[in-house]
Amino acid sequence: MAVSPIDLQANMGHLQDVAKQTQVRTENLINQHQFLDHQSEEASNRHKDRLDSNKESDESRMQSAKERENSEKRDAQKREHAGENNDDDDADEKPHDPSLGNNIDFTR
Repeated sequence: MAVSPIDLQANMGHLQDVAKQTQVRTENLINQHQFLDHQSEEASNRHKDRLDSNKESDESRMQSAKERENSEKRDAQKREHAGENNDDDDADEKPHDPSLGNNIDFTR
């Protein structure tokens, strides 16, 4: 099969079109990869932000739990202290008669 000069001219024009098409395809692939890389980077940043906010909220929850625990301890201590004062006041307010005694047995 012989090649004529007209065939070569037709193929040269076609080669330029094929080269342009492959160039466009490679550029599109590169753009797609860049877009996907950008999206994955944004997703990882959102994930990191979410993790950071979760850590902060966990820390704040732990601090608030500690604060609640400390306030409950303080309240309990205040109640105990107030209870000690009230016991003394109650003992003073009760009438004291030595002839009655301190222990009264109601079971009979």
